Amino acid sequence: MPAGIAASPGGELPNAPLWTDAFGAVYATGPWEGTLTYKQSGSLISTQGPKFGGFDTVDASVAYDFGRVKVKLQGFDLADRRSTTALAGPFFVFQTGRDVEVTLIGKF
Repeated sequence: MPAGIAASPGGELPNAPLWTDAFGAVYATGPWEGTLTYKQSGSLISTQGPKFGGFDTVDASVAYDFGRVKVKLQGFDLADRRSTTALAGPFFVFQTGRDVEVTLIGKF
């Protein structure tokens, strides 16, 4: 039998959120597509050191399909939140800030 993750009844998994949730909307009509999502994570379980609060993010995208080429604009963490999410040795780990990407998709 292959080795896997050992069961730990009543134990907590370090750095796992206590809960998560998400909701969003998807829009598509003709050549246009769009999405809007909200994701939230509860406070993280910590077996050592401080317990960090949760974090949330709002992401969106819009795309236009020209036929053989599609252009997509995506924005992540639009509120530019930078919550502390962990402690890695002597360093704090933060939620990534706002990020915007443009993608060009070619169809063959």
